[in-house]
Amino acid sequence: MKFNKLSMLIFVLITLNLSVFLLAACHLQGQPDKTADNAAAAQTSINHSRSGNQQTWRVPQTGQTRKFMTSDDGDLRYGKPWPEPRFIKNGDDTVTDNLSGLMWTRNANKANGKADWEQAILGAGNCTDGGHTNWRLPNRIELESLIDLGKFNPALPADHPFIGVQPSYYWTSTTPSNNEDHAWVIHFYIGFVTHDDKGGSHYVWYVRN
Repeated sequence: MKFNKLSMLIFVLITLNLSVFLLAACHLQGQPDKTADNAAAAQTSINHSRSGNQQTWRVPQTGQTRKFMTSDDGDLRYGKPWPEPRFIKNGDDTVTDNLSGLMWTRNANKANGKADWEQAILGAGNCTDGGHTNWRLPNRIELESLIDLGKFNPALPADHPFIGVQPSYYWTSTTPSNNEDHAWVIHFYIGFVTHDDKGGSHYVWYVRN
């Protein structure tokens, strides 16, 4: 009889311990994985850091402010904000862009008409605006940096101080990688970028560092 009572007691204890173990295991399984959550948060932080979306953009805004649908450029307006004022008229036929730090000839028609690509490059040697002698034909990125994609005719910021801006193509000093007979050109009516034969005729604008 004593043996049966002892066996029963052992059986009850084992059953209770097993029940407690199973309940604890189920409880732990239902809890969120804190380690996984922390790892995911850390990876998200790394991704944001690598993406550059931390209010310290190096690429400037496009200038477009009109919203056409949620999350488009005019809605989000991501990029480095433009300084105020954007341009400084130096009073010596030159203009400084506070966004890029580049200096431009105030006159955006330095060939007094159109010229071919070689003439556009060589002509910079004759430019002495502001008393400077190191003017040059801008590369594609430099010339494109002037564009305000929220404006047209010309595609420049509304308060720009330039004169002689033509609603037409302007030469850049950059050659397309797939066609050495062409150079990149930018149309200042809407900011359209394409390339054309270097023997063609387009307008000329000069820049200096």
